[in-house]
Amino acid sequence: MAGDGEARGCVSPGARLLLVVSSEGARFVSEEAIDWSADGKQLTFDATFSSADPEGVGSPATFFTGSVLDSSGETLPAGTVIEAYIGETLCGVTSLPPVVMASDDPTTYVIAVAGPESAPSCDDGADISFRVNGEQAEQTGANDFAEGMHLLDLTLP
Repeated sequence: MAGDGEARGCVSPGARLLLVVSSEGARFVSEEAIDWSADGKQLTFDATFSSADPEGVGSPATFFTGSVLDSSGETLPAGTVIEAYIGETLCGVTSLPPVVMASDDPTTYVIAVAGPESAPSCDDGADISFRVNGEQAEQTGANDFAEGMHLLDLTLP
């Protein structure tokens, strides 16, 4: 698992950790969450999952994935920060990882955009703007909490 210093939006001291697994197209969230250790060195977590309650302790979120491109169409490098905003509220953050992580391509981002249960003002149905290294991307999305990933390549003007 990467820490926030390696991949933005990942765990850091004070964060709560829950696990998500996928099986045959279904997604399951752990029924427990645990505080991330203050030293970030060791954590024991005995998580359980339930097909009767696949969302577990998870809160509604909207997921986006895709490439991140500069104005000439070139892929941006590892460490590039992607942020999702609803108005002026930061509702999600990630970065292009230095190694293969959730996807099989380190040039692909995955971001979870929170809902109001996790972050006030990250409302259901609200318009999402994306910033790449602080610069506004051309594309936008909607915080619709739909199941699965929204495919959205982000490009800078």
